[in-house]
Amino acid sequence: MKKVIILLICMCAVLSIQAKKEPVKIFPRSYGYYTKGNNGAQTITYDKGYGRFGWNNKGFKTDLSAYTHMVLEIEPTDSRVELHIIYDNDGEEEDVKLGQINMGKDQIKVEFDGMRKIKAIYLTKSKPGTVKVLDFHLTDGQD
Repeated sequence: MKKVIILLICMCAVLSIQAKKEPVKIFPRSYGYYTKGNNGAQTITYDKGYGRFGWNNKGFKTDLSAYTHMVLEIEPTDSRVELHIIYDNDGEEEDVKLGQINMGKDQIKVEFDGMRKIKAIYLTKSKPGTVKVLDFHLTDGQD
């Protein structure tokens, strides 16, 4: 009986530390300009450097308060890819560059304030070209 109880306690402990994870749904684009996306191929094509492609939280309908980090993985590119978030501070936008993936690199994990109202999350590339998104998700930081 003691072994069963210990096993159940261990299983509960393992389950309780699993990361909370939610994909960032950027396809189809709901925020941005000078870009187009291909949902099937998971690619973003930038017509101009620093075009924006991302997700718009219209009316702040999605509650992101359970998350503290974003993870982005891409195929390496010929230029820098930046991850931005736009907070809404009582009607005033605050555009924050959370981090960047440099040329030839493939991933980043950044921290953000999920307790603040988030208007949009977007990616930008410093030169025209294509980015293939391999993984883009929100997490509570446990992964």
